[in-house]
Amino acid sequence: MASQTPKRLALAAIMVALAAGPPTAFTRYENNGSCQIVGDTDIYGIGVRVGYYLTYFAGVLALCFNNNKGITDSLKAINIIFSAILIVLMRNATLGSFAVLEWQIATVLVFLLPLSSMLLAFFLGSPGLASWGTFFILYGLYSALQPWLLWTLINQGRDLSCPSIRMYIFAAFDFYHPSYVKFLRAMSIIACVGSPVALIGGIALIVMSMKGKKSVRGTIVKNMKEAHRRGLYRVCEESCQPHLQSQPCRSRRHWLP
Repeated sequence: MASQTPKRLALAAIMVALAAGPPTAFTRYENNGSCQIVGDTDIYGIGVRVGYYLTYFAGVLALCFNNNKGITDSLKAINIIFSAILIVLMRNATLGSFAVLEWQIATVLVFLLPLSSMLLAFFLGSPGLASWGTFFILYGLYSALQPWLLWTLINQGRDLSCPSIRMYIFAAFDFYHPSYVKFLRAMSIIACVGSPVALIGGIALIVMSMKGKKSVRGTIVKNMKEAHRRGLYRVCEESCQPHLQSQPCRSRRHWLP
């Protein structure tokens, strides 16, 4: 445990530096009056995207080969990336970035891409409850921030003189179409209402890890076996009552599997 302390302190120092330092660039329109959008290379530059993809495929390979340590290591990497990117996104939003577009791009790369394989690993009983708890807490924080983003920053960084942003989900459509904006805002409220579930669940997983639990599935199976064992003891005690059974009482061990 002591060997992990320097690593955690170093990670905390990096995150503080990301939050405090001036951004090299955030998502915005160029200042020369053109409608060219400048992206934030700290969030979705080519080198950063390669890191996202490598982390994702490492998790998929670990899941395919049922390598629990590999899954846990991939999850730790995702948590570190997600924590850093979430700090950068919030910092950029307060500095006037094209917040909605920036968050949409980063969400797909950092969160939705690894979510498919990681949730499958979780339901299959992957160990590393502390890492899973951190993951759900980050998800809860992200969900709780959605109303702030989509209700107060929806037009931040937008240039009305430029063509509207086009999105592609099976077909092209206007990102600022009133129906799509209403849909995003409704989903942000649902996400915010559900965020306490993720936060409480994440804290519960961390507490379970501190108590020595290995995985959710293993804990559930153990509890079911314990409940079954206690039920058998109760059946034995009831069957040994003199008014229920005339024959000599059998030993409790006989009733256990």
